[in-house]
Amino acid sequence: MLRQEAVTSALIGASSVAQLDDNLDALNGAALGDDELAAIEPHAVDGTAR
Repeated sequence: MLRQEAVTSALIGASSVAQLDDNLDALNGAALGDDELAAIEPHAVDGTAR
């Protein structure tokens, strides 16, 4: 989502503190590689595979 130039922020949802901690910990993970991004992109454009 944040790779889209028109997007200035993304909202995350959490139903518990533990889930929020997991979401925040994901920010410290390794960056996705080109092959991973290519696999995700068809689903990320509008929520469906093309």
